[in-house]
Amino acid sequence: MVNEPAGEALAVESSEQDGVTVLAVTGELDLVGAPMLADRAYSVAAQAVHGLVIDLTGVHFLSSSGVSVLVRTVDSLPSGAMGVLVAPHAVVQRPILLSGLDRVITTVADRPAAFAAIAATRT
Repeated sequence: MVNEPAGEALAVESSEQDGVTVLAVTGELDLVGAPMLADRAYSVAAQAVHGLVIDLTGVHFLSSSGVSVLVRTVDSLPSGAMGVLVAPHAVVQRPILLSGLDRVITTVADRPAAFAAIAATRT
């Protein structure tokens, strides 16, 4: 049996900026981390009436389990609220592109672009 090092534990912090809810995710969003994100993200998303930015800048691995949680999180948003993913690194962009998630959830490279995308829907 091969012992592999444990991945970086997932951490999720929620905050608000300009009325928009922000979830900052760090660590590995894998089979172990996905349920941890789900526990926090679904309830936060349900209250994000002015939009939700999911910042994946600190994510070092994104599995299909993680992609599923991201889809369900955005599906949990109140009617009319927009969700945006911040995915600046290839390690996160690749599974988003391969899964087609970028075609259903706006995906940008940084937080200012995320806030701009949400602001554009308010006017």
